[in-house]
Amino acid sequence: RAAEAAAERAEAGAEIPIRKERREKTFTPAFPAAVSDAALAAADALRADGNASFRRGDVLGAVETFTEALAHVPNDVAALANRAAARLRLGEWAAAERDASACLSLDAKHEKALHRRAKARTGLGDHEGALSDLQALSALLPNHAETAAMLARARKAAERTAGSAAEGAARAAARME
Repeated sequence: RAAEAAAERAEAGAEIPIRKERREKTFTPAFPAAVSDAALAAADALRADGNASFRRGDVLGAVETFTEALAHVPNDVAALANRAAARLRLGEWAAAERDASACLSLDAKHEKALHRRAKARTGLGDHEGALSDLQALSALLPNHAETAAMLARARKAAERTAGSAAEGAARAAARME
């Protein structure tokens, strides 16, 4: 349904409303062939539909629509980052981490993808991974208060995790003696 509407808008040459300046699209060497204008237009329309679904609270619909957009342009960093956000909202930590990681493989400095992967890794209990992402994000946004607060929480969580692992190893070694 969303794909049909997007295709109709693309064929009609409909303008897609954009609120902010677009970044240049990033494509990986894995997809060396040029992406057609029709595919880009369809992906843009689907991504806009996915964003609207997400804002309405239709998070499952947003995931489906972002997935359709990625069928047109498989290495669309915005669709990957947005699908990661929707999957976070659904509590699908592993899927969100995969999407954010795929986005970061295309654009290593994608701020939203770093933030979303850190949240996904926290949900998965990978506090060291979340800390690494937040350190990278902090380097990109040195004066961002929310990032600094998240980084401080991640450091504490990573320290607790490391401390618990060390205590567990010490207890196991003591039992073996």
